Amino acid sequence: MNKTARNWALEAIEGRKDWFVSLCQDLVRIPSPNPPGDTTRVAKYVIALLQERDIPFREYLPRPGNPILVASIGTGLSPKLTLCGHMDVFPVQDPSEWSTDPYGGFLEDGKLYGRGSSDMKAGVAAALGTFLMFVEEKTQMDGTLLLTLVSDEENASTWGARWLLSNVPEVRGDACLIGEPTGYLTPVIGEKSPLWCRLRTSGEQMHGAFSDGRDAIWQMAKAILAIQTLNDLSYSTKGEVAALVAELMSKGKESSGGWRWSLTRPSVNFGTFRGGAKLNLSPGSAELELDLRVPFGATPGELLGELEGVLSAAGVQAEVEVIFGADEAPNFTPWDGDFMQTFRQAVRTSTGQEPQPLLMPYLSDARVYRRHGVQAVLCGPRDYGMGGADEHIEVEEYFHILRIFAQTAVDYCGIRR
Repeated sequence: MNKTARNWALEAIEGRKDWFVSLCQDLVRIPSPNPPGDTTRVAKYVIALLQERDIPFREYLPRPGNPILVASIGTGLSPKLTLCGHMDVFPVQDPSEWSTDPYGGFLEDGKLYGRGSSDMKAGVAAALGTFLMFVEEKTQMDGTLLLTLVSDEENASTWGARWLLSNVPEVRGDACLIGEPTGYLTPVIGEKSPLWCRLRTSGEQMHGAFSDGRDAIWQMAKAILAIQTLNDLSYSTKGEVAALVAELMSKGKESSGGWRWSLTRPSVNFGTFRGGAKLNLSPGSAELELDLRVPFGATPGELLGELEGVLSAAGVQAEVEVIFGADEAPNFTPWDGDFMQTFRQAVRTSTGQEPQPLLMPYLSDARVYRRHGVQAVLCGPRDYGMGGADEHIEVEEYFHILRIFAQTAVDYCGIRR
């Protein structure tokens, strides 16, 4: 533990508070909704900041509108810590529901408002700001600090982290901090995995007056009722995951239902449905897109087998196509690993409190890093209204994240002045 460097880093943050807030506001003011997912303007803003400081960087473009930026400082040797964030955000459905401009970056009563302020422009600002601060202070280090800003996280990371870590293995690093909206005392160390499927049913198309219940939508209705029973499945876990699940369940208010309850049970979401050609025609085809989440203790293959089993038992003839997640599985970062010990100490030093790890049912880029052997954790300001009207963060929580990021980097990478 380098107490001198830690104290210096905290002082450097205190001296830049206004700049850190302005940085976050600037990012919020650049719209980057997904869909369509074009983050070009955000990337150009970041590139300008890097170029102003003569920082070398690499830009990748896996597809138009989805840039990925990577910069690094240090020796190029391990330990390598990545500060990662995604530049795309949820879209604004109805601006009239907001009390302020969704892309205004409005600051009031210690709150910073705007679409993506919590998910995750504040996290991007924390990663970018911490990285630039270490550059400006002309620090030295034993290891390597990477800044990685990706696109397409809101689309299962397909053209962002998944593409990058599969095609550019040298930027994976050893550990990764991602400023997703978790709350600074409740970092997320593991996630369920997706299993996204497309179901198709068929039937005899005929005049609606003569329909006899053999059409495609009747078949799909039977399928939906059968698939709902997957919610009743429960899987057992072992070791650290079992202990953490038990602890989270004991603290939750839900005896059934709720995200804690779902950690060892599949999540079932009927995302989209299409069927039929005309009101008075018996439909000849129907299609359903199904969002399943694989619980801890299960594999995608096991859950797919259960899906096919309940359809067969219900007498439903449906074509099942896996469109994403066949090679995914729930994963987590061990809480007592070397990097997590460093991270936990940074939280304690910054806040005076002990962090409590969480497992979550959603997806993030952290799961992609873990698949490549990287110790990854989510830790960012708590979300208020994420994806909805008047989304905002508490600025003081943002400062906590900056302190945690900086102190983790100091200790893990051996940073000094």
